[in-house]
Amino acid sequence: MENLLDLMRDVVKTYGVRMRRFDGALSKLEEYDDGLRSRLFQKNDTSRLAESLRVAKPRIIYMIEDLYGCRYCFFRPPEFCGEDSSYCIIGPWLETSPDEAGIDAIILQGRIPNHLRSELVQYFNWVPQISAPRSWEALLLAFAGYFYGGGGEQTSISYKGIDLGSPIDGYSPEPEAILSMRIIEERYQNENAMLMAVSEGNSGQALQCMTQFRGYQGYRRSSDQLRDRKNYCIILNSLARKAVENGYVHPAHIDAVSAEFAHRIEAAGSIGDLAHLSEIMVRRYCDLVNEFSLKGYSPLIRKAINTVDFNLQKPLALSIIAKECNANASYLSAQFKREKGMTVTDYINQKRLEHAVQLLSRPGVYIQQAAEKSGFLDVNYFSRIFKRRYGITPREFREIAYHGN
Repeated sequence: MENLLDLMRDVVKTYGVRMRRFDGALSKLEEYDDGLRSRLFQKNDTSRLAESLRVAKPRIIYMIEDLYGCRYCFFRPPEFCGEDSSYCIIGPWLETSPDEAGIDAIILQGRIPNHLRSELVQYFNWVPQISAPRSWEALLLAFAGYFYGGGGEQTSISYKGIDLGSPIDGYSPEPEAILSMRIIEERYQNENAMLMAVSEGNSGQALQCMTQFRGYQGYRRSSDQLRDRKNYCIILNSLARKAVENGYVHPAHIDAVSAEFAHRIEAAGSIGDLAHLSEIMVRRYCDLVNEFSLKGYSPLIRKAINTVDFNLQKPLALSIIAKECNANASYLSAQFKREKGMTVTDYINQKRLEHAVQLLSRPGVYIQQAAEKSGFLDVNYFSRIFKRRYGITPREFREIAYHGN
């Protein structure tokens, strides 16, 4: 059951939503709202929430919405009794982010001083949105079904009307509320974690961090949501580009990808297209790191590898590369074999063959052309080493690539 709870916590985290587990004494229960009430009111009465948690029944996921429009769910894990009781709360999240009129209504309903408006806006900018609530509920129910197992009883959702906090009457706000500082700090932490994951080529971790980073909607600058989302993607493109460079990928590999995404961002016609494009962008940059990162190599070998990679059509020999790197040819050869695990000649042929495969996969490119554009002046030699590496001739490869034979 512990493993299932950990899995559930990781899954909801990919949506940018937090899951907390509280002990039987419900210590630190005031943390359930990520500090909203404590920052606004200096006091958070959790007695009604605690009472509801203690009388919660098994096989029920309880859904609640507070006066700020924030949503939560809570349940009791199946293995509880007496002092070993525990409680899980998931949230907060929003189904729709309040607009200016919505924030005005919340301020009026909650009798919140207007000078705290910016704190409230910053909070809503941080809270993640769940745009498909029915699918979200189905996901939570599916987990609950695994928790409680069979037995003939159905797991269900109960919508409860719990007042999670009183209006501000009777409380004095903090003179200098610092909620916005904490939100900005968390945003930068998620941003830095995402960039670190990109620099390491870890697309799974990067996408998870990006989900949380995107949950902070501080990129809103105008009423044009499409333009604001494009600006966010432009920022993401720039940040990811620098992260990949920090992953020891040569800028020449990065520049074309960055330019491609800059064009695709401006050409996007909807927010949905941009959301999908941002995920593609992160994956693509991670792929660059996995394919071209020279992290772990000495500066000399990094320069030698880049010299080969960007000059495949030109004459390449150990002496030429050594001169380009201002190194002794014998020393370069030995050091290259030590760090790369292959000779300079073997690496040259490997990269040229990989380039030839790309060319031969395109319609209208003949074997002679592919050989020459990959740096092979002798077609017969090209055919021999092609077959030695891939087990088929260039001609047979073209047949497969064109006709699927």
